[in-house]
Amino acid sequence: MSWRAVLWLWAWLGGLAFGGGVRADDGAAEPPRYLAPAAERAALVAHLDQLRRAEHSGPNARRIALIEANLARRAQLPDDLGRRFVLVDIAGFAVSRHGPDPGQVVRHRAVMGRRDHATPAFADRIEYVVFNPAWEMTRSMAAAEILPKLRADPGYLARHGYHLLRGWRDPVRVDPETVDWQAVDPGRFPYRVIRAPLGGNPLGRVKIMFPNAHHVYIHDTPERWDFNRAERALSAGCARVEEALALVEWLLAPQGWRPAETAAVLAGGTPQRVDLAAPVPVYLVYWTVRVRADGRLERRDDLYGRDPAGAAEARVDDSGA
Repeated sequence: MSWRAVLWLWAWLGGLAFGGGVRADDGAAEPPRYLAPAAERAALVAHLDQLRRAEHSGPNARRIALIEANLARRAQLPDDLGRRFVLVDIAGFAVSRHGPDPGQVVRHRAVMGRRDHATPAFADRIEYVVFNPAWEMTRSMAAAEILPKLRADPGYLARHGYHLLRGWRDPVRVDPETVDWQAVDPGRFPYRVIRAPLGGNPLGRVKIMFPNAHHVYIHDTPERWDFNRAERALSAGCARVEEALALVEWLLAPQGWRPAETAAVLAGGTPQRVDLAAPVPVYLVYWTVRVRADGRLERRDDLYGRDPAGAAEARVDDSGA
C-alpha cells in the first residue's frame, strides 16, 4: 500500500487530526467525498451552533471565526446551483462536475493559481470550449520573459513554436529576424506572442471558456506530472484540470457530442470552437473548510491568506455534530 493510501485510510478511520494537510482525492468520487453544497452549508451551521454554545474564548473563538468566514463565502452562491454545474474547489485543488442527479459527482485533480497569482472566486456560466487552442502570452509576460531571449537570439520564437503578430483587428505576422529587439521598450511591448496548437502549448488539447473580467478559464495541460503533487498552486490563475477531455465531453453530451467527434477534431490540429447548446454554471470557490460525506470537517491550507487572523492555528471540531 502506498504512503498516500495509508494516509487516506488513517484519515478515514479518524486517526488524522483536523489541522491541515488533507488534499483532494483522485478521480471519481463514488460515493461523493463531500456533502452536496446545500447539505454542507447546513452541516457547517450545525458545527457553528455547537461551538457557540461552548466557551467563546481562546481556541473556540478561532474555530468560530474560521467557520463563519467559510459560511460567508458559501452565502455568495445561489441556493439553486443548477441541475448540472461545475465546481472549481480552489483550496482543494480540484474541479468537480455535478448532476443532473445528486449522486452523479466526478472529481478531477487540478492545478490552481500561485500565491502571487491567486485564482479568483466568482460564479459564471461555461459558454463554449476550444479544441486545439492557441495560447497567447500576456503583454507583460512577453516583455519580461521573451524580450530578453529575443535580444540574445531572434530565432528563439521559431524554434519553440511561437508566432509573432502585430495588431488586433487585422493582425500581421512579423518575422522576428527583422525587428531591432534592442530598441524595443519593455514598457510598451508592441507585439503579440502566440504559441501554435498542440506540441508544447501550455493549454494542452482543450480550454473551457466562461468569458469574465478576470481572464481565467479551465484548460488541459501537457504538464501532467503536476497532478501528482500534494500542493498544486502552480498556475498564473487559470485552473488546469486532469482528464480535461472527459470534462469537456460531459459538458457537450446533452447536445449529442460523442468521443468520436472529439477524436476527429483533435486530429485536425487546428483550433475549433464548439458552443454549448445550454450554458453550464461554474462556481469558483475558496473554501478552507469542507464537510466530508461522513459529516466530519476537513481543513485546507489558506493559500491566499484570506482566513481570519489566527485561523491557521485553529483546530476545528470534527466530531460530526
